[in-house]
Amino acid sequence: MQLPLEIFALILREAVEILPSKDLANARLVSRFFADEILVLLTKDITRLENDVLGFKYPPFRRGVGHDAKWWEHLPLDFKRNYLHQKLDLHTESPCEFSYHINEILNVPHKRTTAEETDILVDKVIDAFLSATISNVRELFDPKRLYPDKIKHYTQPGWSMMSQIWEPAEETLRLGLATSAIIRGDAVELELLHSQGDFELNTWSTRLCFHPVGAAARRGNEHIIKVLTDHSWGLNERHIISAGRNYESANAASIAARHGNLEPMKYWLKNMNDYQIPESVHSFLKRAIRGAIEADNIDYVIYLLGVRDSIPLENPRPLFDFFIDAIKAGHPTIVKYFLDLKCFDINTHTSYCQKGSLLTALQDTPLNKRLPVLNLLLENGALPNGIPGGFPISQTLSSPLQAAIKRGDAESAALLVKFGANIYATVTSLSPSKSKPLLLRAIQQKSAPMIEFLLAQGIARELDWKRKRYTVYDGTQQKVQGNVLMRLGGTDELGNTESHKVYYVTVERIPGSK
Repeated sequence: MQLPLEIFALILREAVEILPSKDLANARLVSRFFADEILVLLTKDITRLENDVLGFKYPPFRRGVGHDAKWWEHLPLDFKRNYLHQKLDLHTESPCEFSYHINEILNVPHKRTTAEETDILVDKVIDAFLSATISNVRELFDPKRLYPDKIKHYTQPGWSMMSQIWEPAEETLRLGLATSAIIRGDAVELELLHSQGDFELNTWSTRLCFHPVGAAARRGNEHIIKVLTDHSWGLNERHIISAGRNYESANAASIAARHGNLEPMKYWLKNMNDYQIPESVHSFLKRAIRGAIEADNIDYVIYLLGVRDSIPLENPRPLFDFFIDAIKAGHPTIVKYFLDLKCFDINTHTSYCQKGSLLTALQDTPLNKRLPVLNLLLENGALPNGIPGGFPISQTLSSPLQAAIKRGDAESAALLVKFGANIYATVTSLSPSKSKPLLLRAIQQKSAPMIEFLLAQGIARELDWKRKRYTVYDGTQQKVQGNVLMRLGGTDELGNTESHKVYYVTVERIPGSK
């Protein structure tokens, strides 16, 4: 039997008084009805929302910068917009930095004569603000974070050498209107803004964090890109750098690629001969391709690499470097695409990646994405024992198997052995610590799974290292000789049963050693 929606709504209203706000926020995922009702209920108690969801009840640095941003990013746009309007309504009794900036903007002389026109202006600035990436929501919205010395700190030149000064409210307004026009795809309004006075769009708002060229790279259509390019906005050599509370750092080409927006790249490449681009075409393309790889956008990568027929890349080395980027990001589809090009030796190394593809996968690929990438490399000829002579001795890091064991990655180690990795191989190095026996590495990692794996491969249970003898015993053995260094496996520190065997490791000084 299905309950009527009215009953569900009644249950939710009662639950608001009992459940924590975080649980209510997570309950939005149950259904569209739950999502709509819960958001309405949360916005009715803005203090509770800020304390429980955004963490305003905690000391400012207890939860760390960015924790509140995670919640903010996942809230629906309509909910955010409603919340921002509530903050503006509360400005008189409880001002925050966001409402302070909006009121500063409203004090700027502007051609508006009615309340409706003022509301439209505020909505445009809010739209621009919502397009920005905010890393510290609390700094903007918590009334306790707005104090007189802070305003002086950010508005008077020379007050502090450590922070960026807030731009004049007039500039914030122009940047906000331009960003809003870009988001809405209104090229006519953007052109009109330019005609009213030349100003720089490739800059952050240090007040409200929006960035017009960044917004165009993420969402701009062909008409917007044409207006920007005609006025040399977005194609200068200067990178879009971090500023204010926004930490998306890249140039416009990279941002467009990362967000899967082909329009800027198509227009810039199609009209490249009509505009003066201060950097080389190859550098321009490389940055865009790296952004597409980071976003795991294979279609974008293929499109940009297709440009090389008319704008050729000099040699396969850039392709190998892109291949390494895909490995680091853990994107097997893009890794396979570069392998299928057959333009480079998988076992090569460059100044960009001296350790080669296999060690890169073992050391730099995220753990949850490592096995598919590693398997792909080994299937396509990556040497499981590493690249012979791949490093000068002084730069030797480890063999692939050592790298896996050092990280306690038994699954990767097993995969390497499956493809022929020598379990007894050692790495010659000027640093003795890099030539440690594999079993000793596993002992130092306190990894019962890794010890179990190595013993299954036939590694001796006893080893000598630096005048000490280490011996591994199964936990079922009755007689354990020597001083027990550690007990591994069986149960963890909390008493939870583990699936691996119990091992005792003993250590004793070798007779006659000093």
